[in-house]
Amino acid sequence: METRAAKISLAVALFAFLFSVTAAQAQRARGEVRITVRDPQGAAVSSAGELVSDSNQFRRTFQVGDDGRYIAQDLPFGVYRLTLTAPGFASSSSLLEVRSEVPLHFSLTLGIAPLATQVQVNDAATLLDPSRAGMLHSIGRQTLGQDVPAQSGRGLSDAVNDLPGWLYEANGVLHPRGSEYDVQYVIDGLPLTQNRSPAFAPSLDPDAVDSMRVLTANYPAEYGRKLGGIVEVVTEKNVPTGWHEVIDVSGGSFTTINGFAGVSYSHGKDRFSLSSDGFLTDRYLDPPVLANYSNHASSAGFTASFTRDFSDRDRLRVSVSHDVVHFIIPNELVQQQAGQRQDAANTETAGQVYFQHVISPDLMLNVSGSVREAVATLSSNERSTPVIVSQNRGYREGYSAGTLPDITVATTGR
Repeated sequence: METRAAKISLAVALFAFLFSVTAAQAQRARGEVRITVRDPQGAAVSSAGELVSDSNQFRRTFQVGDDGRYIAQDLPFGVYRLTLTAPGFASSSSLLEVRSEVPLHFSLTLGIAPLATQVQVNDAATLLDPSRAGMLHSIGRQTLGQDVPAQSGRGLSDAVNDLPGWLYEANGVLHPRGSEYDVQYVIDGLPLTQNRSPAFAPSLDPDAVDSMRVLTANYPAEYGRKLGGIVEVVTEKNVPTGWHEVIDVSGGSFTTINGFAGVSYSHGKDRFSLSSDGFLTDRYLDPPVLANYSNHASSAGFTASFTRDFSDRDRLRVSVSHDVVHFIIPNELVQQQAGQRQDAANTETAGQVYFQHVISPDLMLNVSGSVREAVATLSSNERSTPVIVSQNRGYREGYSAGTLPDITVATTGR
């Protein structure tokens, strides 16, 4: 009797735990395509590929390895056109639909190139997604790379502000559909509930972002408390084979300099990437007067990630990041004449672990966890007016989630 009672108590406790956390539909809305290319004899073919989805503003060129395989990760749900070309073989163009987080396997046999000249015309099959009924805007890598923010630290928010239903307020605060301070950011599945405007948090460099989804309606269940807008950010994870480096430097008025540098390496089942970014500017915030008094800012940060595919079914990814921005609060004329100086700093450090296991062709388990620390400081000199301010505030939080198709269990603690 005691053993049976203990089992009943354990079952009740487990049932209570599951309903004490957030239970909702899995809404990462990101899938994966595993491509295999062979010749008519079954041998692997190294080929050049392109994956395009106009409705998602997604375009990726890649090289299939000598083993004839390529994995395209973090694909927004939708319709894609896959084009493959290889010397001596006929080019191939196929339509794919990504509708599940479970990896989609696509095998293709390239035929021998015909002697006749051939002209291939592709239609606009990926321009619209017939399965998408809600209000959702996608921003791809190409758009983010072409946008030039008006001020440092606003690359992503400027891209969002260009979409319908969004409006800037002072200091880069986004207002979705007239809702104030009600924007939910989600970066690689990690929800960030704090204000992400330049005055309150370090910005994420657009060069490190692969794509974004912006929602102002039809929110997934786990974001049901949000009535403003949701910005889902996916960082770059598709590391090409071998060593690759990138450096991006730009400048402008108000002594503005922006820089980004990254290095990546991929070999076999291991992928590693490291990037750093920073800026200097004399116009960071929106000043309260026409004169641009004391508006200097500097920022620096880095991100490192490592991914290993233990098998075709198991993948582990670990990432860490650290960002800090130092800036001076802009003065009014009276404060400038009095000699006021107010220095502020926002620091953010985060680490994330993600594990994926494919149980069957129709079922996949995702387990993720993260820790994050955010600190904000503000100090004033003795000439500050009308008040002398001193603040030092911060918090730490942990987040964990486990998902199966149709089930999500997540916990957050601070």
